Amino acid sequence: MLLLCLWVEHGSPDQIMSDFETSLIPVVSAECLYRRIQSLGLAKAYSQDESVRSCCRKLMALLLLPIQEVETSFYNLRAAADPTVKQQLRELFLHFDEY
Repeated sequence: MLLLCLWVEHGSPDQIMSDFETSLIPVVSAECLYRRIQSLGLAKAYSQDESVRSCCRKLMALLLLPIQEVETSFYNLRAAADPTVKQQLRELFLHFDEY
């Protein structure tokens, strides 16, 4: 919450330094993923479509998994996604797949 308050008050930082870096990395990564969602023009679908939002949140949650489980979990998530959602999130899945 403190990070969010500082972010709002002082704008986007060029760098973030933390004493508890390992626990901050997934949070910052999830924020980056949400920014990607916005840049792909998916913000409206994210806010209005529960299926899209759920799938995006699951993608964000992958960042909290042990590294050895991320790839398999990603492919399982993509395979299980509703075809309509999969089509809407195609570019996001491609981005995540290349990451």
